[in-house]
Amino acid sequence: MDFKFIVHIGDIKPGNETCNSERYSDVAEIIAHQDNALGYDTRDFFMLPGDNEWSDCPDKVQAWRYWMTYFGNGNYEEETGIGPNAHGFGTLSDGTNVEYFNEPPDGGNYPATSSNFAFFSDYVLFLGLNQVGGGIIGDEETRVYGNYLWVEQNMSKYYVKGMRAMVVFAHAAMTGVRHVYFGVPFMKLLRKQYPEIATLYLHGDGHDFGLISPDPDNPNLISLEVEGGEEADPLLLTVLWDNIVDEYSFHVDYRNGKYESGCDAGNTDKTWSSNY
Repeated sequence: MDFKFIVHIGDIKPGNETCNSERYSDVAEIIAHQDNALGYDTRDFFMLPGDNEWSDCPDKVQAWRYWMTYFGNGNYEEETGIGPNAHGFGTLSDGTNVEYFNEPPDGGNYPATSSNFAFFSDYVLFLGLNQVGGGIIGDEETRVYGNYLWVEQNMSKYYVKGMRAMVVFAHAAMTGVRHVYFGVPFMKLLRKQYPEIATLYLHGDGHDFGLISPDPDNPNLISLEVEGGEEADPLLLTVLWDNIVDEYSFHVDYRNGKYESGCDAGNTDKTWSSNY
């Protein structure tokens, strides 16, 4: 299979499973194994946090420490939040520059925006956001709105460099507090300043496949929710350019997955709710 990178959009474990360090380390070792079935380079594997391994854990601070230790962009103990992790996740093997957004710890608990990433390739901007569902963390007004500001800054930066399309990866949909602090300003930004930019917001928290247009006034914005890992294989997403009409679009390959929007509420094995 030909692909440039992989993004896992969260929930590395069932929600009813204990948040112990062994689960995080085991998943990291599986992903980083050199004999993986798809033959990918670990540097081309990006990780984003989900609520099952962070916001829904009894000890959120400890859970975040585990996540940063095995998947994050930096070293939690040093509270820097910068630099590649031990496995090199999300650094790209082809030399493409990857930028990370890491602010100082919020209240001493965790770097509020750690795990955000951005890179620009073939006139397409790819962004990954720390945007989880599940339980309330308490920093939504700063972290989620900070995600919007970071998206806004990156769009401005790369628009002048020829940006024609954008893919945003996140764990949760633009609903609830995310609608207030991210969805509303994000959709307004696209409508007012970038109506011609083809944009895909890809998430997985509901584990129930769906393609919708969240903004009736902007047909170029699509929201895609992927099925749970037990229901279907990960998607293959391709950004297409039609050189005849000079338009960008997205092609979603279901890869023979079920994708029947039939993910049962009792499904506890959502480990591989991820995307290619």
